[in-house]
Amino acid sequence: SAELAPGTEVTCSFVVPSSSQQQQIKGHVVRVEKNADDPDGMWPYRIALSFDEVEDDLVPLLEQAAARISTIP
Repeated sequence: SAELAPGTEVTCSFVVPSSSQQQQIKGHVVRVEKNADDPDGMWPYRIALSFDEVEDDLVPLLEQAAARISTIP
């Protein structure tokens, strides 16, 4: 819920829906904007990350997850 400045180094931990294994990727914040959908809630900011290195086997899983998310109204 904290506002992170662009350029901040982060480690992103997540589970891709088609995999049960937790993933961790290092990267940095490239963009931050207020979240109009939840300004006073748990996620008051939307953050865009650029990942430093992504393992080759993780790329198709991320692409599948992104494709599913893009179909959500």
